[in-house]
Amino acid sequence: MAVISTGPKRIVLASALGLAFGYSSIGIVSFGVFVKPLSVEFGWGRGDMSLALTLMSIAIIFLSPLAGTLLDRYGVRRVLIPSIVVFGMTIAGLSLMTGSLVHYYAMYLLMALAGVCTTPASYSRVVVAWFDAHRGLALGIALAGIGVGTAVIPPFVQLLTANLGWRFAFLGIAALVILVSLPAVAAWISEPAKLLPSGAVREEAGFSFRESIASRQFLFIAISFLLLGIMSGGILAHLVPLLTDRGVEPAVAASVASLLGVTLIGARLLTGYLLDRYYAPVVVAIFLSGPVIGVLILMSGAAGIPAILAVVLVGLGIGAEMDFMSYLISRYFGLRAFSRVYGLIYSSITVGIAIGPLVMGYSQQLSGNYDFGLKVLLFASAVAIMPLLLLGSYPPLPRVRVVQE
Repeated sequence: MAVISTGPKRIVLASALGLAFGYSSIGIVSFGVFVKPLSVEFGWGRGDMSLALTLMSIAIIFLSPLAGTLLDRYGVRRVLIPSIVVFGMTIAGLSLMTGSLVHYYAMYLLMALAGVCTTPASYSRVVVAWFDAHRGLALGIALAGIGVGTAVIPPFVQLLTANLGWRFAFLGIAALVILVSLPAVAAWISEPAKLLPSGAVREEAGFSFRESIASRQFLFIAISFLLLGIMSGGILAHLVPLLTDRGVEPAVAASVASLLGVTLIGARLLTGYLLDRYYAPVVVAIFLSGPVIGVLILMSGAAGIPAILAVVLVGLGIGAEMDFMSYLISRYFGLRAFSRVYGLIYSSITVGIAIGPLVMGYSQQLSGNYDFGLKVLLFASAVAIMPLLLLGSYPPLPRVRVVQE
């Protein structure tokens, strides 16, 4: 498909639609809605099922740096479009699952391989290249697409599962990938000439990859997002079964999970606006206090209105974390090695996402409740705030002439 004459607004819209039904939305969010249907049909325990998310996340850890290298070398558009196609086909393939846990694990590993280039790393690279003065807001709007996916997917999957079965629900998700994300990206995603792999000499602002990963800021950001991943992965994967265990109807639980997505959207837009005006680590600390309070409420056994309040508070932090990641990387390290640095930081949050669902799943499988898992999530979300407050001021970014390979 030929690229329509694009402007920055279409870049942001296409990024939002791509992220709405990319790996970051579908890979984690859809898991919780399928937990009980698959457990009932195949007799799997929740801890054993959560291992699929852990394996998928570990695969993402190893694949993200490679994906960053591909994006830096070949450009986002040339990597992203085929990735979306293969990712959609993989989701459709989940409808053919058997009762073998090995088959289940293999499909989730394949989802990581197919979806690694549909993560925020691809879209953030394009957005930060097009925007400077309003970069925070642009990232907020684009990354709000994950909130759209988080809001749409749980009730959509629940509706299809209740009426047609879980196999058709996987096919429905695949249709969203192919019919919504793919056309928007193919039509509107383009990159500034300075990012295209043309072989020309160009000027970039930022530190080299080695300089970036050797800094204390890199270490602090990586540690913080690893801990945030434990919290967000655990909540996103097990919120629906946690609520249904407390007597909430499956449709209502899916609606509450959808509310989490709505909160993500609002948090991303608000944080994007604030990041352009205030010192980012302070904005981070304020928003990340929400999940701490939200997990405390869930630990109290909340099921009704208090559970909804907890979800909103958790959503404030989860909704802001990807904005913070992209913005902090662009301000502390620049665009020179953005995709590779982002890939490593994204790997750190993925380590947390690998741990969180596993802790929650085996907490329920071994003890019959999520109490221990929620304590781990509370600790992780509270400690995650501290390293970000030690980042210091934004450094002046060197400008370097680079020959694009």
